[in-house]
Amino acid sequence: MDIVLAVVWILLATAVFTIVVGAFYLIYKNARGQPSPFKWRQLFVALAVLSLLFTLFGGLISIITNLQYGNP
Repeated sequence: MDIVLAVVWILLATAVFTIVVGAFYLIYKNARGQPSPFKWRQLFVALAVLSLLFTLFGGLISIITNLQYGNP
């Protein structure tokens, strides 16, 4: 179970890293005056969805930990 949770955390962190790289790519394309394949709105929506996933997944881990070990 711990390995599955670690893999999910790594996937979520990789997705956030990809969005950050996408933001720098947009800045680069805008600075050169070239059209970009996506817009800022799409990045912000993706970041909001990932933020929600992080929050829900963190709450799920908290609930699972509390069920396994009880309140300290």
